[in-house]
Amino acid sequence: MYSVKLRGLDEFARALRQGNARALPAFKAAMVGTAQEAGGAIKDRTPVQTGRLRASIRHFMQNLAGWVVTDVHYAGYVEFGTAKMAPRGYFKRGIDAAMPRIQELWKQAMVSLWR
Repeated sequence: MYSVKLRGLDEFARALRQGNARALPAFKAAMVGTAQEAGGAIKDRTPVQTGRLRASIRHFMQNLAGWVVTDVHYAGYVEFGTAKMAPRGYFKRGIDAAMPRIQELWKQAMVSLWR
């Protein structure tokens, strides 16, 4: 006959319950940080002629969703290019540059659920 004794199971169950209570604030903080990091990195990589495009880039939050947006009508042309202009890819390059920090924010949020 074999016997298996699990130690710490009660503590594990308690941590799961506490983790659920802490998940929403941790994930909200990570999403705010994600939008801020992405927005800043995108602005840093936005080509400047008059400054209007860069100044129009902003981020906002709604519940657990975040956006980085611009309302300048020519933003898509600058990002993707036209028949007469090469694509600049400032949004993509900004997201790519911000990704290591964004991943770290989410890793910290996940780890915080178990502390």
